[in-house]
Amino acid sequence: MLDGWTSSNHHSYFSFVVITSERKEYVIKVKDYFKELHTGLFTAQEIEKVLEDIGPERFSSVVSDGASAMQLAKRLISDKYPRIMPVRCIAHHVQLICTDIIKKIPFANNILMKCQKFVTYFSESHQSGAILRKEIQQELITGGGLKSSVKTRWSTSWDCCTSVLRLETVFKNVSYIEIKVEFKIQILN
Repeated sequence: MLDGWTSSNHHSYFSFVVITSERKEYVIKVKDYFKELHTGLFTAQEIEKVLEDIGPERFSSVVSDGASAMQLAKRLISDKYPRIMPVRCIAHHVQLICTDIIKKIPFANNILMKCQKFVTYFSESHQSGAILRKEIQQELITGGGLKSSVKTRWSTSWDCCTSVLRLETVFKNVSYIEIKVEFKIQILN
């Protein structure tokens, strides 16, 4: 399985994970490719390095998301190694379905946008963020702070909304502490 993501410091990582027939997972390599163009040919070459290190005869498929470069890379691998099937990741399909549902149901989209405003405000305001973190510690709230929704990550819409709900008592406490009026206006708009 191959997955790629961009970190908060704008580095571009690929992880190569092998899943055996016994369903054991092994992280073979995680590498920062921020200096590389993520073309299908480049990605196929990186996949092939992993295949050759382990032995291509030991693989039955290569799994990744549906990005065009990934699709081309898997097709190139499948052309060279016909017994290795190109497979799209089901988790990415579920993410696309969830995204479509949220976009098409105004109520759901509105809830997510308002929750994301909370997250954005407290992550961009160092003073308000510090107050929030202090209140979370004082209230002994488990599960961490606010979670951001990320378009390409499965289940983060849920994580974002539940993090706001989990911190409801903290927000009530924080509202008694001096927080900028702009925040209240932002959330109401």
